[in-house]
Amino acid sequence: MASDFPSPDATPPMEAAAIPAAGATPPPVMARPALPIEGLDPDATPPPGPTQPVFLTPPGATPHHLSEAPPALPPPEPEPRPPDATPPMSAPADANDAHATPPLLGDDEAIMVLPPAIFDMQAAAHSAVALARSAEALEPSFTAWEALRGEQRRAMRAIEAELRRIEEQGVLLLRAVRAAVERHQDSDAVATSAEATLSGARAELLRQREQAELAVAQASEAIRAELSARVGRRATLVKPQLRLMVRSLPGGRRILHLARPSPDDAVVLLHIFCRRIPSRFGYLFDDSTDDPLLPAELFFAEEGVDGDTRPAADAFLQHLQRLPTVWPIKAIVPLLVDGLLVLWRARGAVLEAELADGPSFRNLLTEHEAERIVGQLLGLKLEGQLGLELARG
Repeated sequence: MASDFPSPDATPPMEAAAIPAAGATPPPVMARPALPIEGLDPDATPPPGPTQPVFLTPPGATPHHLSEAPPALPPPEPEPRPPDATPPMSAPADANDAHATPPLLGDDEAIMVLPPAIFDMQAAAHSAVALARSAEALEPSFTAWEALRGEQRRAMRAIEAELRRIEEQGVLLLRAVRAAVERHQDSDAVATSAEATLSGARAELLRQREQAELAVAQASEAIRAELSARVGRRATLVKPQLRLMVRSLPGGRRILHLARPSPDDAVVLLHIFCRRIPSRFGYLFDDSTDDPLLPAELFFAEEGVDGDTRPAADAFLQHLQRLPTVWPIKAIVPLLVDGLLVLWRARGAVLEAELADGPSFRNLLTEHEAERIVGQLLGLKLEGQLGLELARG
């Protein structure tokens, strides 16, 4: 009985006609019909995005010619190069005339380069004053004041360097003019223009320096007044606690030591002893030196002390008397005792009393001198200005 099912190897009748005969040329491959917009093939690769603007024609219209591309953007202008203060290197001798006049400085070569620190000075001065007035603590205000002085020193160094550069350009200009005169060339107009440019740059730089100095001076004055008032208030509220140690030596000699106070108490102690404020918060803890072979420095080079930071003992008091509000002292606390100048000098964990004796200071005191110093401290204690504890060294 025959089955209605085809055999396994039989070719389906509908597909048999599509099988080409052996050796027949295969039919051309037909392009795949486009999919409708709402039914895109998920496997289709999206066409790459155009890198240039595509100009399409309206549907059904056959363009006679392609649209013109937009004009290309002009290339960016080159960044201006800063003026170079270094004169150009000379070419080989055989490439130039041996008697050629050196080129004069052009206007672009004489342009002044204002140091960035100048533009920061007014902002730095304003910020320092705002910080000094923002909190009642002492350290942030002193730190802001010290940072302002540092900015001022950097700005002044930059200005001096720029002034030297302008002077060097003036020397080069003078040489070029002399060479032109020797060759009987008319260089008056060029020389006048260059001199005017250099003179204007110098005047502008000096004006900027004056403004920077004025801004710093006004800010420093405001900070001095704020800190003086604040230290005075703190002295009435918080009494520094001192521990005095007396060490007796043979021959009736004495050595006096104070336990070194905290940085806050050190600032207040200077106000109690001398009615002055230091220029730095940690003044009593900075015993650094620029030359270990020389005596220790007594001043920082600031706040009116620009020269000798190691004055002799007999000249030290004269230096202090010229400074009415701020003493830029370093690792010492001065104390006046009945006309005697005593320095409490930092010696590690203690302060050691040294008495001015002619041009030098000495730490070996007589019994009478030691009693006068101790009596001065006891008087301040009785007045309620400080706490004092006596001990044997």
